[in-house]
Amino acid sequence: MCYHGSSQKRQRREHQCGERLSLSVIVFLAEIATVQEEGCQPGPPPVPAVYIPSEYSYVRRGDNFIPIFPQIVVGEGGTDNDWCPLGFILYDGWYVVKWDDHGAGGEFGYFDEQGRWIPHNGDRTTHYRTAYWDESKGRYVPIGAKVVRISVTVDDYAFYADDQRQSSSDWGLDGYFNPSCHLKRQGKRDGASCNL
Repeated sequence: MCYHGSSQKRQRREHQCGERLSLSVIVFLAEIATVQEEGCQPGPPPVPAVYIPSEYSYVRRGDNFIPIFPQIVVGEGGTDNDWCPLGFILYDGWYVVKWDDHGAGGEFGYFDEQGRWIPHNGDRTTHYRTAYWDESKGRYVPIGAKVVRISVTVDDYAFYADDQRQSSSDWGLDGYFNPSCHLKRQGKRDGASCNL
């Protein structure tokens, strides 16, 4: 029994008992995972896809920041499932290894807390910049007008079983956008015109 005495004491002891019970459950599950680790086999691998919001399918040519998101399209709850003895299915985590623009010439990165652009190709990447740093000019220069293909490679943390790295390109789930649009005058209205 985890409690006795007055109501206030009982609540305090129930809380302490709950904390001990939670900790015991965590330790027990960790021990099971450790014991079963050697017998676990990879389940279906985490299958990645690249999501680019539809409003960025066509953007004006220039120095743009395109939001990009990795998604897992196979795996319960966006996880990597591993099969272990005694019928256990354990859910492994996954992370982004790298992004690729297949030679388009832009830059991957994210914005820090002060809103500064930080070049980065990995798990913290949130955007693709449609420009590259030109050292001779000392500034960013927009990439040319072309359809840009973005892919992502992910891997599991291999806590239980080790899956091979997976690329969205292997599954035909890359993201595409076109930074070649420009605005032109059409009578009294401005319309979007794209050079495809």
